[in-house]
Amino acid sequence: GTIEGYDVFLQTLSNWSNDHIINVHTLNHDMVFESFDKTDYLSGKICDGFSINGSKYFGEIKTFDGRYYDVRLARYTDKYNKPVRLFKLHGSLDYALYYTQKEGIMVPDKCIKTRHGIDKTKLKCDNSHKQEYDDYQGTYHSCFLSGIVTKQRYYDDKGFFTKIHTHFHKNLKTAKKLIIIGYGGRDPKINEAIFNNYNYRKRPTIIIDPFPSESLIKLAERIGCNIIKKGISEITMADLQ
Repeated sequence: GTIEGYDVFLQTLSNWSNDHIINVHTLNHDMVFESFDKTDYLSGKICDGFSINGSKYFGEIKTFDGRYYDVRLARYTDKYNKPVRLFKLHGSLDYALYYTQKEGIMVPDKCIKTRHGIDKTKLKCDNSHKQEYDDYQGTYHSCFLSGIVTKQRYYDDKGFFTKIHTHFHKNLKTAKKLIIIGYGGRDPKINEAIFNNYNYRKRPTIIIDPFPSESLIKLAERIGCNIIKKGISEITMADLQ
């Protein structure tokens, strides 16, 4: 139904989604925003570029009575067809890069999305040519970025993260409004993307943060906007207009 503390925020997104595209670019690795798709406000309105239809990737799940089943997993298709579009710029706890072997070298093939209860050591890919599964060749770990140097290197890796950041730049260029919530302003590449792509001189920017850092204050000064010193549970609809 609802999530305590997020009602105003979700109601605003719901209202806007009737007439606008809302591009949400988050640096968080958690899956809080995905859970909003189950609320009364945004039920079924969120997409993240992943699709389970036609996916050839599977994981294994064990039932409570000891049986095993293969479960199809969503993979990144780069298609966004709903009004609220989620782009996780630093990856997610439920993302995994699926590696395949090409000419003796392990290369990332697709970014897939795991599911609750899946044995992440037993991922597999349906090989239609061999009419069998190819087992995952790598050591599983969640696909997310941390550390300034590591993050910036992957922004331009020509793979999954490059696609996500390309959307970020394009969306900034076409955005009618930019709302920044909970970002500390410390990622130079993210700041550069805002400065170079968003028309902040002619379009409104809103920054919401109850305890803004020095770097966020500098960001606000450069793009010429004030900071609303409130938490997400304190904001009103008027704050977001």
